[in-house]
Amino acid sequence: MKELKMRLLAAGGLICLVILFGTAGYMIIERWGFWDSFYITVITLTTVGYREVYEMSQLAGHNLDQCGIGRELGIIIVAIKQANGEMKFNPNFLTVIEPGDTLIAVGEASKLKMLENMAKLT
Repeated sequence: MKELKMRLLAAGGLICLVILFGTAGYMIIERWGFWDSFYITVITLTTVGYREVYEMSQLAGHNLDQCGIGRELGIIIVAIKQANGEMKFNPNFLTVIEPGDTLIAVGEASKLKMLENMAKLT
């Protein structure tokens, strides 16, 4: 039992160190604030997908239903971080995706890659 506790503490400590160094890295390299850096680090580590929508993207100006993200890709959009920094949690199918929005999504890695390609410039 004592060995299990030690292993769990070691694993938890390593995860905390990775989050700490990842956050510091974004703060230094990207010159982002603490919370933005922490947010991106946690999203990256938990393999939750995210993708910024570019101005000429085929997603820009369309709602989630029109894009077919859920229906065709089987991806769930958990939230949308708008260009002004405002977060829209649990967006409905009529939510319009605007240029500069960052989609926070959950799904299979291959499907998230397809979403990433859809969000890029056309």
